[in-house]
Amino acid sequence: MSENLYKKIEELYLLGRITKDEKEALLKALDNKEETTNSISQIQINVKLCDLEIVGREDIHYPKFEQGSLKIIRDGNILRLEDGLHFNSVVRILVPFNSNILIKSVSSDISVVSVLGFLQIQSVSSDVQISDVSDRIIISLISGDVETTNLHGKLNITTKSGDIKINKSKVSAVLKTYSGDIVANDTEFKDSRFNTFNGDITLKDALFLNKNSINTYFGDVSIEVIGEVLINASSSMGDVSNKYHASFQETSNELSIDTKFGDIEIEGKET
Repeated sequence: MSENLYKKIEELYLLGRITKDEKEALLKALDNKEETTNSISQIQINVKLCDLEIVGREDIHYPKFEQGSLKIIRDGNILRLEDGLHFNSVVRILVPFNSNILIKSVSSDISVVSVLGFLQIQSVSSDVQISDVSDRIIISLISGDVETTNLHGKLNITTKSGDIKINKSKVSAVLKTYSGDIVANDTEFKDSRFNTFNGDITLKDALFLNKNSINTYFGDVSIEVIGEVLINASSSMGDVSNKYHASFQETSNELSIDTKFGDIEIEGKET
């Protein structure tokens, strides 16, 4: 059908019914329609060792490789990218900015930037960096650090051995690490949960909305609070220092903090 449309436009031009500029405009519009029609609903990336750099772009409708390459398998609106015959140390991929992306890796450093879509990352051993991503984000690692900046949406991060760092974001988060620290700067948390076994939790310029909880076993907790929140803090074997004061007139925001062997330090920051 598309081929017939191209022929029809050419016939109209040869018959003098449209100008050259009108012909070029129609051809460009048809090309854009074709590219949009071929757009995909999900990108699934399966790699073992190569590092991944993924960048969302508004001006494309189909992934493009800027560095390295992967084998491409198309299954309807799902695109699978996999390791090929040739090893790539780094693969850099431009994707439509509204892509839904699922990444599975054995040992890769992974970077994702400027994506407005669902993002899931599963890896055995990876350091992950994410910035300017909005939607639901799920990250599951056996070993590796995670650092994020400017996220908006629901965030779920689990790492057995590694640190988690959140910067300048607005999220509803579940953050878990067995052996590692959780650090956040200038972030709004809503209905969020923080959990470590052997790691400290340090939250600076933190705003808490609705119900939030922090739990550690051996780790210390240090919080600098913005805004009003009702805080209930307890430590079985550690010290609790609460220098945070608020009016608590009508706030429904809550934060519970519990640690077994760690210390808790809470301060308020004037805005």
